[in-house]
Amino acid sequence: MRSNEAILLTLTGGLKLTTRVQHPKVHERRDRKSHCWIFRAWVHQLQTDGTAKPVRKFFTIGPSRGENSLTKKEAEVERDRILSKLNTPTVQHALAKGPALFSEVAKMYKESHLSREDQISKPTRIKEESHLDLHIIPRWGKYRLSEIPPKDVEDWLYQTFDSWWTRHAMRFIMARIYRKAEEWGLWEEGKRSPIEKVKIGKKWYKRPRQILSMEQTVRVLSRLEDPILLVIETCIATGARISEVLGLQWKHIDLLGGTIRIEQRQWHQDIDEPKTDTSKRILAMSHLVARYKVKATEINANPEAWVFGQRRDGGPNG
Repeated sequence: MRSNEAILLTLTGGLKLTTRVQHPKVHERRDRKSHCWIFRAWVHQLQTDGTAKPVRKFFTIGPSRGENSLTKKEAEVERDRILSKLNTPTVQHALAKGPALFSEVAKMYKESHLSREDQISKPTRIKEESHLDLHIIPRWGKYRLSEIPPKDVEDWLYQTFDSWWTRHAMRFIMARIYRKAEEWGLWEEGKRSPIEKVKIGKKWYKRPRQILSMEQTVRVLSRLEDPILLVIETCIATGARISEVLGLQWKHIDLLGGTIRIEQRQWHQDIDEPKTDTSKRILAMSHLVARYKVKATEINANPEAWVFGQRRDGGPNG
């Protein structure tokens, strides 16, 4: 078996290419408002059981009269171009119709996209892998890309998940798999995926969103102790993300200039680049300079040490 046919069998769960030789005549259709060249040919329509059923279809080539009309000879040339794909379909042409199993494409997505650290951050990778393994693949893995109905996906999202954000995450991951499938030639270029037709309604929150007043903020901070208090105060004063504050080393602190330099972030002991390129920045500490000076003096701060390190091993908190 040729390697490309083996790929087709793997991705589609056993679907085989069928070669058909046909050479139908070109006819001029005159029973409509406009005149056009047409022909009829057999095509293989994918069934739910993975088999391909032959179906005869009309193909419209182009106008036979009026502006931009084609001669019969030109219409026959265009017919032959179309038939070349129908009679001897290539693996690429067959796969672009969407017969690949969603589970196989999701597997490719995990191996060639999520696994690349330079493309996606570790927190996002862990979240997406969890959603795929626990929810998406068990529900849709047996379907082919061309078989997934938008209404069924929409019903599944509403019946399974209470959170708008979870529905959004599930839809986003499935839509990105289709976009990757298009890049890999497994989905027809420019064709809308069924996931693009899924609606999840206006954004909403399970709990009311509330911004604390100055008085409420002071009351919360009064209940905290260092180092947690200094972490929260730094986030409030500088606008830095908590993962960026936890990723600070003393070499990033400029006590004379009163600034901190955001160069990395820390998440669950994982040290990496900040969330975006623009996240690398210098922020003013304002009134917190004195607090950091006291902390640096107390621990005799080493430039390579973590500002908010764990007491047991000196590693970063988080």
